[in-house]
Amino acid sequence: MKMKIGTKLRRIRELRGMKQEAMSTLLGITQAAYSKIENDEVDISLSRLSQIAEKLECKEEDILSFDEKYVFNNCTNAGYQPQYTSNPLERTFLEEILHSKDELLKTKELYIESLQKQIELMGSRI
Repeated sequence: MKMKIGTKLRRIRELRGMKQEAMSTLLGITQAAYSKIENDEVDISLSRLSQIAEKLECKEEDILSFDEKYVFNNCTNAGYQPQYTSNPLERTFLEEILHSKDELLKTKELYIESLQKQIELMGSRI
């Protein structure tokens, strides 16, 4: 079954360690109004989605394509343990994943550069 947008918003908000009250305050709406968004009781406009994405420090596309099974399966397989925090200033579980992904990409880029240099050296010897 496909996850609804409200459920995605709730899961991302929870992973960010935020409460509904905090999100509603940031958006300038009541907690009850924000709760209706997460419970899919109201349709969400693109502008509201954009506002929420900004407050969650992500892109609208990230919200729309969010799949918790993918996130949790990849993290579990990589040895990560979920870390939930009520302090939004602390690094959240998703931030850890993104940081690790960036580090892996940097390592791969360095490896590719190293191989390219080896190829150049081998070519100059011929």
